[in-house]
Amino acid sequence: MSSTVTTSAAPASTPRAGGSRPRKGLHRSSTPLLIRYGTLAAVVVLWELLVRMGDSSGGLLVAAPTEVLTALPGVIEDSAVMSALGTGLVQYLAAMAVIIVLGVAVGMLFGQLGAMFEPVRNVLQLAFAVPQVAISPLFIVWLGVGFASKFTYGITQGIIPVLIGMMTAAKLVDRSVLDSARSMGASSSWRLRNVVLPAVVPDAVSNIRIASKLCLLGILQAELMVSTAGIGSVIRQLSTTFQPDRLYATVLLVCVAAVLINSALGWCETRASKWRGHQ
Repeated sequence: MSSTVTTSAAPASTPRAGGSRPRKGLHRSSTPLLIRYGTLAAVVVLWELLVRMGDSSGGLLVAAPTEVLTALPGVIEDSAVMSALGTGLVQYLAAMAVIIVLGVAVGMLFGQLGAMFEPVRNVLQLAFAVPQVAISPLFIVWLGVGFASKFTYGITQGIIPVLIGMMTAAKLVDRSVLDSARSMGASSSWRLRNVVLPAVVPDAVSNIRIASKLCLLGILQAELMVSTAGIGSVIRQLSTTFQPDRLYATVLLVCVAAVLINSALGWCETRASKWRGHQ
């Protein structure tokens, strides 16, 4: 009696699911960061070399990056500079509060105008296309050189993009949902709060981020033109007294504050975009 055993050759190697593979996505995500910060480092180094090799007696208001960093602690410790920076921040936050509340609320209302939607949007787009720097002296004539003029100018710079964006977002809300709420007796204010507002939150955050940049630029521009207090007056004073190291250090502080604000709003925008995906 004989027995026959049949064997089959097992595969030499079978790749396991989830095995170690080259993480190509990691390299792809790190490449833009390397390019960005590498370019920034190259610009700083080139800036340092050009200033060191140049003639410092030429009357140019230029300071090397190392001189700026050396002057930075003194600028931070200067109570006048920090007070002026705080004044500008208060103006910016106050203007942004008005932009967010009025821009979002009025924009949602304009989105429900029906036949008047297109004419109102065209007027706002025309107003946004007008270079407001040409009419900025009027704000000084009407409101003076204090808080009110810069506050109002910052609002006018940032509120129009929010209005246009919120109008469009509110217009695109699913009409069947609004009709269902209306048929169940929901008032217009209830529909705006509980139907339109949740639907337009991602668009609102994106528009607020755009408005934030325009508002900040508007306030800084107004302060640089004429100001008795605020960071713009400090920058103007440092430039007229030929203190380039402190001037660039002050500008660096303003840039850092702007980057922090923009990064915070960018984080909110990313979170809101994920919310849009789950809706």
